[in-house]
Amino acid sequence: MRNALARLERGELAYTISKNGHLVHSGWMVKHQTEFGITEIKQSMQLPPGSIVFYDLYACPDFRCQDNYRAVISHMLSEAFTEESTQYVYISILTNNLSLRYAVETMNFEYQGSFFLKSRFGAERKWASPMLANSKTTYA
Repeated sequence: MRNALARLERGELAYTISKNGHLVHSGWMVKHQTEFGITEIKQSMQLPPGSIVFYDLYACPDFRCQDNYRAVISHMLSEAFTEESTQYVYISILTNNLSLRYAVETMNFEYQGSFFLKSRFGAERKWASPMLANSKTTYA
């Protein structure tokens, strides 16, 4: 609750779907982003003006299908583009979230690249795919 409240206080927007009193989908939108940090891999990338980020897209395991993800993302997109300044929408997807990856791929999003983090015996190694490595990425 503390994290959700802090996000709302920063002006981030929460999107949820519930069925029969249970949360089945949720996601967060941040408007006017110039940098996109991905906590799980301790890296970030610089974004162009007019960027919005969708992150922490969650689906209850019983409702993880492409149609549900597409419905949530479509709603978020319609909200994002109500602002005239919106030019780009970025979505961060963890590799193992196959349902979300497939849904986004079928919605004509353009792949920008991947970030990687490998931790072994307390040592961390971070890198990005060539597309991102040549852009303004930062490694925390």
